Amino acid sequence: MWVFLLGLLCGSSRLSVHATTTATTTATNTELCYWIEEGHAWKNGMKATLHVRLDKDYEDWQVKFLYDTDVVSLDAWKGDVEAISQREFTISSRCYNNKLYACQVLKFGFVLRYFPDDDPTFTLQLNNSTVPPCS
Repeated sequence: MWVFLLGLLCGSSRLSVHATTTATTTATNTELCYWIEEGHAWKNGMKATLHVRLDKDYEDWQVKFLYDTDVVSLDAWKGDVEAISQREFTISSRCYNNKLYACQVLKFGFVLRYFPDDDPTFTLQLNNSTVPPCS
């Protein structure tokens, strides 16, 4: 608060310039990628959390899981799930979480159920753009 008052008294616009510079730097240095935090796994399923590091601001989002083999089901929190097929599932934003910023990580939990003895892998997309795993 004292810095803000001092800026007003001295006629400085330093705070707004600093905020703009920081936001621009963050947005340009961030690469789109994802990682999975596994919670619990069993013979034919797993509970995990998906983290997507964002590269830019999004007005709306849709995450698509494209599996290499048929899976039984995918359930997720913080999004509306649609099964396009047994290999393709989308999770779409809801009215309260549709706007995302480049400085954020999109994060939601999910439960994947698959057939016994399968170990499905997937390709991930955000708004129809392929998202690589984070290194």
